[in-house]
Amino acid sequence: MTIVRSPLLCFFTNDDFINELCLAYWSLNEHGKWCSSFAQLTMQTRKSRAALHSLIKENSSAYMLYLRCEECTNPIHVTSRTDFESVKRVAKRNRHYRCDNCIDRRAAGQNKPPELPPDQVSEAPSQNVRTVIDYDQLNYTNAFLLYSLLSAAGEQWNKNTIAPISAQIGTLAPTPSLTTEIYLHLHSEKIIIPSPSSCNRPFPNIGDNSYLTFLPNDVTWILALDERKMTPASLMNALELIIGKFDPPSASALWYLIAEAECERYFGELCDRYRFKRQMLYTEKVAGAIRYCLDRLSLPQVWNILWCTMRTVAALVQEGTYSHPHVYNMISTIVMRDVDRRIANSQQIRPWGRLQPHRESVITSVLFDKVFHTGTAAFEQVNGKNSSVYRRP
Repeated sequence: MTIVRSPLLCFFTNDDFINELCLAYWSLNEHGKWCSSFAQLTMQTRKSRAALHSLIKENSSAYMLYLRCEECTNPIHVTSRTDFESVKRVAKRNRHYRCDNCIDRRAAGQNKPPELPPDQVSEAPSQNVRTVIDYDQLNYTNAFLLYSLLSAAGEQWNKNTIAPISAQIGTLAPTPSLTTEIYLHLHSEKIIIPSPSSCNRPFPNIGDNSYLTFLPNDVTWILALDERKMTPASLMNALELIIGKFDPPSASALWYLIAEAECERYFGELCDRYRFKRQMLYTEKVAGAIRYCLDRLSLPQVWNILWCTMRTVAALVQEGTYSHPHVYNMISTIVMRDVDRRIANSQQIRPWGRLQPHRESVITSVLFDKVFHTGTAAFEQVNGKNSSVYRRP
């Protein structure tokens, strides 16, 4: 007897027509096959394949409750039928399955020493005591990260209390994994601490009960006590004064941190465009190839390289001369060879356009507008070679 395991659906709209459409898209029959083909749905709705897929993705989410990530134990989130079938095939071959967020976190931590704490954090109650600090004496990196964090929190920052990451409207960093790392880094510096009353978990703590266990995305955060008792506006002004004094080593390290995350985000968008499974394509080699590009090119120029690379990969997959795994393994080589060829031939690499303010992450905006001061000009000109010496023209 075959057990049909349909995904759990979550709807984001009250429109009955769209909800019925999403339900029809994800429904399985008793044999585990799709009840309605995608062609039938496009004919019924009179929408293109791309428009229909976008409509379903924006108004619903599907979760495979029977398949959970071995690291965070969350159910696997899928966005399309292709994604659903791909995850089933990968999980069948490999029981130790990891979700995209955990893969993102591992990839982001490869080139960023020292290693930050994992998602699940345990600490003794003595570590969870609010310290008193002088915000005027924060180092450059901590001031930059805290300024960006508070800017992203916006109205969710009230009386030294910051709402959980999952409840915030603003986007702090290009990737969720970097957002979590920033919070955990400031927590390790005792600048913010989790509120004990918000550290509720759906399962009991394992081990010593004197330790507080929490998930960074789900807890309310509290700012360390201010030695001078500044108002929120005064605190933001003090932090802005610190980051306004250009510190070359810190600025270079922050540029690499954010540029790599922005490239990872854009790479993920390209994977979605060409219906590739992101976790199969974004490997350590690809991350290394992106770093190789950033040493030589600006962030938007690397976006150009990635766009050309993924277009080539899609063409090779469609052509069918090579197997899919073979083509995927070629990505890092294609990226680096394309950069070397263009530089050797003195070819101009046109920088891609900057995202609109409402789409760009807060930390990216702060970096180019507050640290490098020239906004879009810095966005197009700063690269690994000049990030520590870039000055306002």
